Amino acid sequence: MERILVTGATGNVGAEVVTALCALGQPVVTGVRKPSAVPAANGVESVLCEFGRPETYPAAFDGVSKLFLMRPPQISDVKRYLFPVVDFAREAGVEHIVFLSLLGVERNPFVPH
Repeated sequence: MERILVTGATGNVGAEVVTALCALGQPVVTGVRKPSAVPAANGVESVLCEFGRPETYPAAFDGVSKLFLMRPPQISDVKRYLFPVVDFAREAGVEHIVFLSLLGVERNPFVPH
């Protein structure tokens, strides 16, 4: 069984995604900015993965077949920061991507993507 890469795993939603996947027995790796700051639990590995730093992608996507991609609130230029992640994921063989972009978009007068 191949791993699922979860971005945004240190936030409210991402942490719940990790918890739910672990409860289902899914192998999870979290792609975070500070892997040493994430407590190891349930066999979850944390690796460096930073949007805007493509050199961090190969290690993060190693053995990954699925991706939970969380758009950080501070990122509005998705072409610059998220498209390269999606392109790399596709090239690395990721078969399924779940993308969570905005909460409350129906009340947001400006949607950056």
